[in-house]
Amino acid sequence: MKGLSPVLVALAAAGMMPASGANAQTIALFTKNNTNPFSQAIRIGSNAAAVANRPNAMTAERLLAVRPTTSVQSWLSTQFRQDKTLLRAEADALRSAGIPER
Repeated sequence: MKGLSPVLVALAAAGMMPASGANAQTIALFTKNNTNPFSQAIRIGSNAAAVANRPNAMTAERLLAVRPTTSVQSWLSTQFRQDKTLLRAEADALRSAGIPER
């Protein structure tokens, strides 16, 4: 029986150890600076997305080239929302982008 004692101690100790896998936690360190290629890629991508999502006259020109009948009034006639403040702000944005009133 003396030979089983170390085995039993090892099994008992293994039962008290935290399980790896699904319960394991990983901590990662991300260094955000100009020498990190991942950080540079994020910066380039976010700048490209900001430029692509910026309303400008070119966007209005392209829209009017495809749909010449587009106007602020025609767009407002398709909106069924109740928030008049938001609708007014969006109509003003269309006007500032170069979409005609009628």
